[in-house]
Amino acid sequence: MLLIGSKAEVTWMKSAISKRFKIKDLGNVKFFFSMLVEQERAKARIYLSQGAYLKSFLTRFRMEHSKGCPAPMNPKSKLHNRLEEAEATDKNQYQEAVGCHTYAAITTRSDVAYASAIVGRFSAVSSTGHWAAVKRILCYLRQKQGLRLCLGSREGWAIGEVSRHSGNAPNGVYADANFAGEVDCMRSTSGCVILDQYGTIVHWK
Repeated sequence: MLLIGSKAEVTWMKSAISKRFKIKDLGNVKFFFSMLVEQERAKARIYLSQGAYLKSFLTRFRMEHSKGCPAPMNPKSKLHNRLEEAEATDKNQYQEAVGCHTYAAITTRSDVAYASAIVGRFSAVSSTGHWAAVKRILCYLRQKQGLRLCLGSREGWAIGEVSRHSGNAPNGVYADANFAGEVDCMRSTSGCVILDQYGTIVHWK
């Protein structure tokens, strides 16, 4: 069971749930769908990480001792459909690798979400250049294997402070687009993100 609040609040919630359903309290959750769950009740925070999961599939693709990489993608490179003369890669291996880090991207590692989406476009017919891009993501995850996703309150903000400041702080909206970023069809990719007055993302596209 994953509950956030004071000890008294959690006890009350467990009692209320047990009146409606037959439950067995096993204590705080530790692992959930390959995610390590760490709770910091004093600050009302939960940390999610997948170090063990990342290590397992890095070992599967023999990347556990890779040098590491500072970014999941090379910002100067633009992937395109495989040309006829380009060497093809193992389709099953490519799709398996993309699937592994895509799962991490949608759970705890949103920092590789964009890169995973790009290489996933070429899963049907991939070349050695596409495979090099996939390996770069793996190298990045190898270097940043210990990162955690933090859920909960922001440092320094209490409930009273939030209500006191909520009336006069503006929201932030950021948008950008590349120019003909997709080489094969010459289409552009745009994106935007909206943050509230406390820096929390409330919408992104």
